[in-house]
Amino acid sequence: MKELLLMFLRFIFNTVSPSTGLSARQQFFKPITDNNYYKIISYTNRHKYYVLCAGIACLQDMDFYSSGFRRLWLSIQFLCRLIIHDIDKYKPSMLHAYAEAFYGDKGVEIPATGYFHKPGRDLRYDRAWKKHQAWAHHWQAHVLIEDSGTLRALDMPLMELLEMVVDWRGAGRAQGKPDYKAWYLANYWRMTLHENTRAFIEWYLQVSPADKEKATND
Repeated sequence: MKELLLMFLRFIFNTVSPSTGLSARQQFFKPITDNNYYKIISYTNRHKYYVLCAGIACLQDMDFYSSGFRRLWLSIQFLCRLIIHDIDKYKPSMLHAYAEAFYGDKGVEIPATGYFHKPGRDLRYDRAWKKHQAWAHHWQAHVLIEDSGTLRALDMPLMELLEMVVDWRGAGRAQGKPDYKAWYLANYWRMTLHENTRAFIEWYLQVSPADKEKATND
């Protein structure tokens, strides 16, 4: 009874254990927070929050496209897209694949500019990522594989294009690497994009030819 009372008091006052260096509450929740599923859900929640914040900021830039009632209607549509953004990542099959890929024994190395998928490390994750690419805010969803095997990029609609850009921004902030322009410059050459899509992205991110040349040389 005395030990239970001491544990309760430590939890209430959140005292730090001299042996572990952890507070009572940290020790209590450690089995949960150390769980890979908890980690990937926490990351997904954080990512969705930053995507929503980036999307709200992006709405101010819609002046170039529309105004008045049409802009209001487009803004509502865009916010609805952001609310359901990456909702498929909460499916058990996706959670398992992402949890093992990012927090399992193999782990995933995140470059200084941010994460970019490299296939071949984990087949289950590759398949999960392939399914996730079908969401229209990914450029991969707009690449047509012709019967000849040739890849042809299709022009992305504005709503999907803007969601892709705020997705990059939200992912960067969730990973602690908020410079998504630097991420684009490090990875733009990997992306099969329609010329109009690429032109809009580089206009929006204010990417100059000099920036691309410097990134290539680095």
